[in-house]
Amino acid sequence: MTVQTRAAEPTFVESPAQLEWSPDALKQISDDFDGHPPEEILRWGIKNFSPAIALATGFGPEGVVLMHLLSQVAPQTTVFYLDTNLFFAETYA
Repeated sequence: MTVQTRAAEPTFVESPAQLEWSPDALKQISDDFDGHPPEEILRWGIKNFSPAIALATGFGPEGVVLMHLLSQVAPQTTVFYLDTNLFFAETYA
């Protein structure tokens, strides 16, 4: 029988200024999120960086999924696209 354990809850901070950006600290943040669903990671980002957070997309598969998840977690978040000059005319419309 396989027993799955849930990773520890990610650490939240009161403001982005409290985050330490050293490689060790970033590794710890990354490790804290291991095993957590993307919605939780998005919520963490929104809680810690909103309103100074935005999602960039080129309308690739990953970007579309992230836009959908973000629309469920924090629909007020700014989304901008990166024009790759490969969009269909309908995308521009």
